[in-house]
Amino acid sequence: MANVDTNIGDSVRNFVKAMRCLAIIGGVIGTLWGPAQGWALDPKAGECLPSQEMAPHIKFFGYFASAMDGVGSGDYINDISDHSNIAWIAGNISNKVSKAARNGMKSIISMRWELFDEYLNLRSDYQARWQNIASTVRAAGIEHVAAFYPLDEPYWSASQNCVISPSNCVTPEQMTTNLATVNALIHATFPGVPVAVIFAAATLRNNKFVIPSGYDWVGFDCYHGTFKDCGGRSMSWYVERLRSKLIANQRLIAVPQAIMPAQATEGETRKMLAENDKYMQLICSSPEFIGIFPFLWDGSEGNLGAKSLPAVKARYHAIGKSVLKR
Repeated sequence: MANVDTNIGDSVRNFVKAMRCLAIIGGVIGTLWGPAQGWALDPKAGECLPSQEMAPHIKFFGYFASAMDGVGSGDYINDISDHSNIAWIAGNISNKVSKAARNGMKSIISMRWELFDEYLNLRSDYQARWQNIASTVRAAGIEHVAAFYPLDEPYWSASQNCVISPSNCVTPEQMTTNLATVNALIHATFPGVPVAVIFAAATLRNNKFVIPSGYDWVGFDCYHGTFKDCGGRSMSWYVERLRSKLIANQRLIAVPQAIMPAQATEGETRKMLAENDKYMQLICSSPEFIGIFPFLWDGSEGNLGAKSLPAVKARYHAIGKSVLKR
């Protein structure tokens, strides 16, 4: 997710219900609050641990792009396997799906370059390319695949390409049709396997925003803001925006921030984590969510990822472990 759009959220219906008490304690985050439905914070360690009311709807945890070619080393499966049950992969599908499975993880398979060209047009031979992917997945074991991910931030990415190359512009209407076509093909080949998408926050702010047909897991990303203001909207606003578009059996996925500018101070990192905690309370009090996929494990574009930020790494390690314990 190259876009570092900024927008986060307001109050949400179940947020108050999720909070039991507020406390200021020490630990890796700085300002924390006490036990709440979903995630309870251990005042001794400042870690996120499951309470007796652990959010049962959260089934998956893993870092976006944790095993994508072109992102860092392209494979951090061994690094995260002790607190993740998802590897988010692209490239070398067979080996990565098998490696993740050996580590007790399922894979989310990204297919941006296999199915779409440089301008995000659907490739003319997308069906043959998909059949090659499907054959590879069958050989590796479809039971090891949690979801397919055709294209990241589709509308925002297309809009950027339209600025760069107007003659190759993919309109929102074309993108909607292309995504629905790909999603139908995936479902026809592997019925019951979810298809996922993450939209840029700017996309949700568009009055014409729609969720193309065929998606099962839907999320958004928004970084470097606060819970109340990430690009002019609150996190709760974005969640409600997606929730209002959901149809039967669709679920939400969360993509919380795990990156910080390389020059960020410890205080700035603590502040980010405190804002993230508010989002976690919202996620865990909202049963529509099925997975938490922080962005990123390794760094990108002048940012450091959880791997290189001790407080961030500890926080997500604890959250991931609490998901795996169930």
